[in-house]
Amino acid sequence: MMGLLGTDPVPEAGEDAVAAIGATETLSEEEQEELRRELAKVEEEIQTLSQVLAAKEKRHLHRAPPRPDPREAVRCLPPASRPHTARRRERGPSTSRPHSSL
Repeated sequence: MMGLLGTDPVPEAGEDAVAAIGATETLSEEEQEELRRELAKVEEEIQTLSQVLAAKEKRHLHRAPPRPDPREAVRCLPPASRPHTARRRERGPSTSRPHSSL
């Protein structure tokens, strides 16, 4: 098995167990069965994680691209054309209000 960066192989947990036992010792049937059960659990977990990763990748690849923010389009306009920054016309005294005479 190659490491994450593809350089040195990463030792497997089972390899460490075999190295610790040595060539002269043998595993009992009970110990062998225990290792088989543990290996089956690890393989099942790897399969589950692989399926989860594949589902996430599929969801990510098929997701619709984000919708553009309409405010971004306004920022592209020249300042005088922007609706929220357009200068208001300067007004003189209002002629629509009645003047009070004193």
